[in-house]
Amino acid sequence: MSLNGTAQIKKYNKWDKAAKVAQEEGKDILIILTGKQWCAPCKKLENNVLSTKDFERYAQDSFLVFEIDLPKSHIKKPNSKISQLIDTYSTRYDAKAFPSLILVDLEGTEKMKITESNWSLEEVVQSLDTVYTKQ
Repeated sequence: MSLNGTAQIKKYNKWDKAAKVAQEEGKDILIILTGKQWCAPCKKLENNVLSTKDFERYAQDSFLVFEIDLPKSHIKKPNSKISQLIDTYSTRYDAKAFPSLILVDLEGTEKMKITESNWSLEEVVQSLDTVYTKQ
């Protein structure tokens, strides 16, 4: 797959909205736990994968994106709403690293997770393909 241009993939930041749209469209949800402001691998994921037109095209038929982005200013604020949200999802899906990609079905059941990667488009798509080629 070639990297062709940049895109703005639709990202939801509220679970209820993401779940509603996923239900209406019959799609899975890709949960992204990230810290784009301060985390080097998160920046790499954003630049090499999430902001590409190829990833946008890949995602549009299979899943939508629910992203929780932890700002640098909230790293040492464990009681902030965003920190608690990150903690909830990282605990539920045993995601111990930033960034983490967790693909879930409409019930929130984990289908696969990527927590360690070179964060290249090819590697992420290949990992996601292991789920979609089995269906």
